[in-house]
Amino acid sequence: MFLVISNLKDTKYIITIDVDTQLIMDTAKKLIGVISHPLNRAVIDEKKGIVVAGYGLIQPKIGKEMDSANKTVYSKVFAGEGGIDSYTTAYSDVYQDLFGEGIFTGKGIYDLRVFSRVLKGVIPDNTVLSHDLLEGIHVGVGLASDIELIDSFPGKYLSFMARLHRWTRGDWQLVKWLYSDKRNTITSISKWKIADNLRRSVVPISQFLFFIFGIIFAVNNTSLWFLFGAFSVLFRHLLALADNCLKESEIFNNRQNDNLFNCFKIFFALSALTMIFLPYKAYIMADAIVRTLFRMYVTKTNLLEWVTAADIDNKSDGSLYSYVKIVHSTTWISVGLLIFTIILRHNYIIYAIVLSTLWSTAPLWAYWISKNKIVKKEKLNVEDIDVLRQIAKNTWATMRIL
Repeated sequence: MFLVISNLKDTKYIITIDVDTQLIMDTAKKLIGVISHPLNRAVIDEKKGIVVAGYGLIQPKIGKEMDSANKTVYSKVFAGEGGIDSYTTAYSDVYQDLFGEGIFTGKGIYDLRVFSRVLKGVIPDNTVLSHDLLEGIHVGVGLASDIELIDSFPGKYLSFMARLHRWTRGDWQLVKWLYSDKRNTITSISKWKIADNLRRSVVPISQFLFFIFGIIFAVNNTSLWFLFGAFSVLFRHLLALADNCLKESEIFNNRQNDNLFNCFKIFFALSALTMIFLPYKAYIMADAIVRTLFRMYVTKTNLLEWVTAADIDNKSDGSLYSYVKIVHSTTWISVGLLIFTIILRHNYIIYAIVLSTLWSTAPLWAYWISKNKIVKKEKLNVEDIDVLRQIAKNTWATMRIL
């Protein structure tokens, strides 16, 4: 983040974004307009030291940058289409809708005086990696879903998992804020936000253990056990598929059938890859949780360990060997599960074979989907060039009027 301030005393608002975040035209002006509105001005409870009305921080919607979303097969599948499309990608946040407060993710605008006044001495130095949630809890964050920033998305699977590992470590460092003391007093909803993040991090671990225990301990209805586990993993993708189909059915154009076909294609790709990467994701979550708790309560060191996704991309050579070396744990899990089933639970060998086949190939799939996508360059004809020129002229004429 780059910040240039000539006179801090005259500064009222600060917009904070990452280096790889794009500030779209007029976004800054819209953010200033929202946070400076009389109904949104922050009201501080001096006793609790938190904002109890209004907002000291406004969080915009975060979209995916189109180039990074289409860079590799991985980013294409997991990031979506990318770009700006407020009408078909607008969303709401359950906390904002029900309780009038959103969740700060590190990008937005905040009132400098409110921010400094509320957070002074609240967060001890060198103890919190992910401070965004805490800042939003104390300062009060509002979600402006009609204002959008564009953020990049990692093109490689290992880069995203490293970022997810960092996020999880940051979430578990906030476990101390679940119980109030003299130093901090936060609302029950705010505590639930912290607890919900912790819950989310243990979901892959629970889903993975569900499959393992189903094969090891299930006596009857193993098929039902297996199907229920698969349903629990893929349920959120089913909801996304239904949502996308509803959106596309409302758009009547010549490409409607193609768009619906793409929705189903992305769904099946997401479902397959989610199942394939489940053991490694569970391993990453477990490692982040154990590592954080050990550092917090035992060593009290390396709490701020942080590497950007861009640095990880630069350090990784992207070879198949590097993926096998890092994601090899899934292969050993698959082999162990298969051997155990053959020896002790041979009646359920079919389920072990299916899971072992999927999980053992995880390094190969991670390598393949992380390779740079080859884009075929097509030469535009005269009619296409004329259409693009006309669109550019109309766009420029509209911008001049505005």
